Amino acid sequence: MRRLLTALLLLTLLAGCSKDEQLDPGDLYGLWKFRGYGSHLADVSFPAARLVWQAKNAPTLVLESKGDEIGVSGQSVVNAYFGTARRRTPLPNRVVGYEAEFVTLGSTKAAGTPDQMEREQAYFGNLQQLKSLYIYRQPFDNYDELLWMTSETEYLSFIRKR
Repeated sequence: MRRLLTALLLLTLLAGCSKDEQLDPGDLYGLWKFRGYGSHLADVSFPAARLVWQAKNAPTLVLESKGDEIGVSGQSVVNAYFGTARRRTPLPNRVVGYEAEFVTLGSTKAAGTPDQMEREQAYFGNLQQLKSLYIYRQPFDNYDELLWMTSETEYLSFIRKR
């Protein structure tokens, strides 16, 4: 019985690693939810990280393919925003990713509390620092993650459920 359960568990895990787990360039586009700021270096801190992370409604990001550009829009802490990023070269060793640069950013102009406006300006400022973006998928996770790189080591993390 124990061998049968072990075999069934292995088959279930292997089925989870099927062809459906592979990413393609179209997976970059669509709706993403802001998860927080991150760094590949443990000792780097973002002063704005706790500000946006504590927002009741996390900002969203929508990416659309527009030729060599990527349409960028979403809802921040208070205002809706829109803009474009220029896709440059595919990243080596990434399943789906590009070097990119932010071209334009606009937003609606509703006012919020001073705390909300501070979080929003921090978020917008980091969006505009785009250097590259890529997504990855963990084999046994129900989420894809988009890393919006603002430097070699620092990024904004967005997630969405598969």
